[in-house]
Amino acid sequence: MKEALLEMLSDGDWHSGEELARRLGVSRTAVWKQLHKLDEEGVPVERAHRQGYRIVGGMDLLDATVIASQFPASLAASLKLTVLSSVGSTNTYLSQQPSGATYDVCLAEQQTAGRGRRGRQWVSPFAQNLYLSLAFNLAGGMSSLDGLSLVVGVAAADALAAMGIDGVVLKWPNDLWLERRKLGGVLIELQGELQTACRVVMGLGLNVYMEPGNEASIDQPWTSLKASGLVVDGGRNRLAATMICALISAVEAFQQNGFAPWRERWMQRDALRDQSVYTLPGDLRGVGRGIDAGGAYRIETNEGIEVVQSGEISLRMDA
Repeated sequence: MKEALLEMLSDGDWHSGEELARRLGVSRTAVWKQLHKLDEEGVPVERAHRQGYRIVGGMDLLDATVIASQFPASLAASLKLTVLSSVGSTNTYLSQQPSGATYDVCLAEQQTAGRGRRGRQWVSPFAQNLYLSLAFNLAGGMSSLDGLSLVVGVAAADALAAMGIDGVVLKWPNDLWLERRKLGGVLIELQGELQTACRVVMGLGLNVYMEPGNEASIDQPWTSLKASGLVVDGGRNRLAATMICALISAVEAFQQNGFAPWRERWMQRDALRDQSVYTLPGDLRGVGRGIDAGGAYRIETNEGIEVVQSGEISLRMDA
């Protein structure tokens, strides 16, 4: 019932409790209980005497049918798409599901246990951002994964550019930046036999409508498409469909040719190139000099070039 209630309120107009109860075929008390649950999930439902209930400005809900309608037929046949209202983590959800297709994709309106690199929480307000995970099997084991997270970043930035969102750069190893603020990030997790074959679950989070007020638990400057005045026509459904197509295309190219063809494309979007940077942890300081053939980051120090592997290392721009 919650999904049907959200769909009614997503138009941004006022709806009386009586109308909602009648259309849902339930009592007004049942409607009130569902509205209370929406409050608990952070959905901004406004109430007014004699007017009823509304979501101010409406809500851009994900629709699996609308998303799937934008896939080419060749892709639709090899893809299983799941859209959830709420989930702990889209990555975790896919990792716990049996492989249902060549590519398994999960989208959610909200993550209650979303996470980024180094175990950080990923802030996930309801229906505000894009929480997307893609799972597939990869032959060759762990050694064949070098540079994959960088490829995902390039593919995501290129997909945004194709929708008219220019200026997205990449902050090694897994962040998308816009206006020197974090717009999104990538998290790749592995299952199975890491030496021979494994299942890859890649997560992409993208800030779409999130506005100031959600930043208490975010430890770095951030932005969203809305905050930057760049929300695309078609909203999150178009974003989701475009990203899914772009990521699968990138994965297929990566499986065929590896990271080498992507290196220069990543370097062209390198946010830290020729900038003063330092590492956390470790406090290695120097100037960013791009990536090597395997995707490790090169820092020029007073002692020469130091190469930083991703792992648990983060790069920061020095003030």
